[in-house]
Amino acid sequence: RVNPSTEQVDFFSGVDLAAPENTPVYAVADGVVAFVGEQAGKQWVVINHLQGRQTRYAALGQVRVRTGQSIQRGTTLGMVGAASKPMLRFELRYRSELGWVAQDPQPYLRSLSEP
Repeated sequence: RVNPSTEQVDFFSGVDLAAPENTPVYAVADGVVAFVGEQAGKQWVVINHLQGRQTRYAALGQVRVRTGQSIQRGTTLGMVGAASKPMLRFELRYRSELGWVAQDPQPYLRSLSEP
């Protein structure tokens, strides 16, 4: 993608979803919260799921879960934070020999909305 800050092409491991500040952010599947904290200037929640899958949520202003907590699909993880362009960063990763490898989350998100 073209980085909006630097206007250079760089690797991007997720999608940014535009959302108003204080929009609730929900877990997409059952799992265990593996990480809550700040990285690269953004507040993150990382959830480990069955079958070696992991979802990551960033740019949160408030967090309502804690590391080690078991959560269910639909659990409120936090709220979208304040920014000049408020958004939620969402990433999907799978465990491999190389570590947690990023995957395109769009097909996964579409599968969640299918009946």
